[in-house]
Amino acid sequence: LFDDGETLARYQFSSGWGYLDAGRVFGNTGELRAGVRVGVQAADRDIGSPDRPGNVREDYGGLAARYTFDSRDRDVLWQRGLIARMTYFHSAEALGGDSDYDRFEGTATIALPFRRNGGYLRVSGGSSLDTTLPLYDLFTLGGPVSLPGLSLGELRGSSYWSAQASYLQRIADISYVFGQSIYAGLALTAADMSGRLDGGNAQPTYSAAFVLAGRTPLGPLSLSLSGTT
Repeated sequence: LFDDGETLARYQFSSGWGYLDAGRVFGNTGELRAGVRVGVQAADRDIGSPDRPGNVREDYGGLAARYTFDSRDRDVLWQRGLIARMTYFHSAEALGGDSDYDRFEGTATIALPFRRNGGYLRVSGGSSLDTTLPLYDLFTLGGPVSLPGLSLGELRGSSYWSAQASYLQRIADISYVFGQSIYAGLALTAADMSGRLDGGNAQPTYSAAFVLAGRTPLGPLSLSLSGTT
């Protein structure tokens, strides 16, 4: 947990749950699933001030739905297509949850091919729909994927938006036959978190990152050097 960039505490999070889903597949690009989730989640303080909660345990239960659309030509550094995901969860005391709340989140990324290079546009957002989220279900921003330049999960809150544009230039081919190449480029990100856990009410955060990425014989590679406002 952070307060204006300063680490306050670190918790070990654990969870276990069961689910029952029904769904439908749409061609080879779409999937819709909906069902019931029941379980338990716990957080144990690892590092932090004694005035912070030590051990927190809550029951977890409710209705969940998710939709995925995926038309990419490959999983990593794809050249064509779109990946979009939406998830919704309604916690209900009647199904074992400790409290009633709603959580909706969605993201979409589209590839913009430039010859053998690649560009990507991504938008993401989430909302508690005017309900109160428990600590373990707050939205998070921070880290090389969601908001480069901040620590993992540095921003936590009840709603957020983010947008990212990136361009990757192919700088080396490892194996043309297997589509293995190394890319270098730039990623620009803007994001804002509302209802922050630390009570902050800052302006939107902007970041820039130099990215080195690739498909290699050992699997996907991604390194970044970033800065943020």
